[in-house]
Amino acid sequence: MIAPLKTSTTPSSSTRCATSASATEPLPTASRVSATVPSQTTELSPTPGTAEAYVWRSHAYLGKRDYDRAMQDLGQALKLDPRNVSALNNSCHAQAIVGAFDKALAFCNEALRLQPNNAYVLDSRGFTYLKMGSLDDAIAAYDAALRIDSKKAISLYGRGMAKRLNGDTAGGDADIAAAKAIRPTVADEMTQFGVN
Repeated sequence: MIAPLKTSTTPSSSTRCATSASATEPLPTASRVSATVPSQTTELSPTPGTAEAYVWRSHAYLGKRDYDRAMQDLGQALKLDPRNVSALNNSCHAQAIVGAFDKALAFCNEALRLQPNNAYVLDSRGFTYLKMGSLDDAIAAYDAALRIDSKKAISLYGRGMAKRLNGDTAGGDADIAAAKAIRPTVADEMTQFGVN
């Protein structure tokens, strides 16, 4: 899923890109993004013209379900910094939402080439496979994400849905219950992305 926004407005590198996130930071939901990112989405923050700024603004567009604008900003971020793992991951997620699964997987694969143990990217890969109906692949990707962060509610929920659809109702129900215990709003968050 979408990697968390950096809370600092100070650029972190020469390209000022957000390429990693702490596993303890909450995943932004539409309401959290709307509260975090300025409502005037034409205003880039933290530093206009940087890859990080375009990734930042794409979160606002994703939160508003404006996937075309989000993908435009993510494309601009990748022009500025083709190795920006946050932009690659968020592009994977956005492409999966709109059903462009080959593009989604290409973005995920590139992000994983750069950061093979990134739980957010592995989760996005699982989400893409789940949306595609490739349930065994979805479960494998979610398993990989959960080996890195066993308390990742969104991955537990996604794996639970994949297990249910794959005929493992008991295993799916257990994962979904665990996900809801960690984050009670996880089902609503996944429903926003068409997983219910």
